Amino acid sequence: MSFHGEHFDGSQDSFMNEDELIEKIKNCIDYIESGQQFIYQESIEETIYICLENEYFAEGLILIDSLLEIAPYNSELWQFKGACLNGQFNFEDAYFCFEKSLALNPNDSEALINKSIAEDNLGITHDAIESLERALSIDPNNEEGLFNLGVLYERTDNFADAVQYFLKAVEIDNEYAEAWYEIGFCYESIDELDLALNAYDEFLALEPISPYGWYNRGIVLIRMAKFEESAESFDFATRIKDNFASSWFNCGVAHSSIDNHNKAIECFNKAAKIDKSDETVWFYLGQSHEALDNMDKALACYNNAIEIDEEYSEAFLARGYCYLTLGNEELSKSDFNEAVRLTFSSDFQQDTGDLDELLNFDIEQKIIDTKLELKEAAEDYKLWFNLAEYYIIDKQFEASEITFNKCIKLNNKFADAYYGKAKIYFIQGKTQEALDLLKYAFTIDPNIKNEFAKEYPEINSSKLFERLVGKNK
Repeated sequence: MSFHGEHFDGSQDSFMNEDELIEKIKNCIDYIESGQQFIYQESIEETIYICLENEYFAEGLILIDSLLEIAPYNSELWQFKGACLNGQFNFEDAYFCFEKSLALNPNDSEALINKSIAEDNLGITHDAIESLERALSIDPNNEEGLFNLGVLYERTDNFADAVQYFLKAVEIDNEYAEAWYEIGFCYESIDELDLALNAYDEFLALEPISPYGWYNRGIVLIRMAKFEESAESFDFATRIKDNFASSWFNCGVAHSSIDNHNKAIECFNKAAKIDKSDETVWFYLGQSHEALDNMDKALACYNNAIEIDEEYSEAFLARGYCYLTLGNEELSKSDFNEAVRLTFSSDFQQDTGDLDELLNFDIEQKIIDTKLELKEAAEDYKLWFNLAEYYIIDKQFEASEITFNKCIKLNNKFADAYYGKAKIYFIQGKTQEALDLLKYAFTIDPNIKNEFAKEYPEINSSKLFERLVGKNK
């Protein structure tokens, strides 16, 4: 949140030429040094307003302190001193100044709004909310108070409440551009995309050369699958801000979504030129080259992506497909092995961690208890399956494999056991053995294929996986 205060309503614009402002400040300092601040108090106050508007905070403080010497009980001066200190990020001293101002004038809504800025930056957000609510109880139609309160709720992801305050602000001032922008963001965050689009359109009607407005509008349109309109929005953003890498990238995504890959390549190349270290840009550039059967160029892009991020499993899968298409099965298999190892290792760590936290159990005790159960029901293949799963959680992969084998021996049509054993092989890098087990599990129970697709969408949707799984059908 920024300083809020009434704009000086004098005969000249409070935003002025820098040389004119410096000259005005110099004249005020001359008045002060000659002891004439009382005589020229109005001129000094006018200059304080202008310093605040133009962010000349240090100079503003000099002028304010000079007037406080002759008017120490002027609540407005204490408020302006706090605003200058806020501008210098000296929030503790600013807070003291606003407290002083409010002690002199408890019903000053502007001082309460500016105090909330200091409180927010000091991490006492609850107090900041209270200050804003108090300000609004005094002045319910204060659009800046409404806006700042919306910002506080928005920051805690309470978008439904936040948007109500922003809407009230634009009811009071329909040309409040910042509020329209935040309305768009809030609606976008709660998936009210039509309302978000309308809000960004309202914002852009007021701020037509905002690259970020056009960018956000483009993101909403992508989510609405309106790719041509989205590309136009991103194009506007890049015309205004040529080095806007994210906009170039998303413009490429929009074009690739409608199979306009040549245009997508232009956009991705522009994004990559601006930010060479973004692995996602290189990956998407590779995808567009691949779509045009430019496998050598695609390969180079995936190489760049992997060089930047050595754990980019999707890039390994994509590069492996390029190698396979170009006839290099050995490198293709190597990339697939690495992609699967990364994916299964990552998902295994996450899944077992989530399970441990969710169930809050002692895995060693679970293993002991299941073994005891098996003494009474040694032919229960599902108990053997459960024990094998517990061994996986405990990272006892060899024991898990042996236990899955016992389960399969008892029921050789139990697809889950083949699937579980395939996971172990994937984690251990035994990819061909894992693929063979996986294909057999799919044959026994087609639902396993759906389960695999749900658990590992990146692998399942890759063209390389389709080729490898389809080879030995």
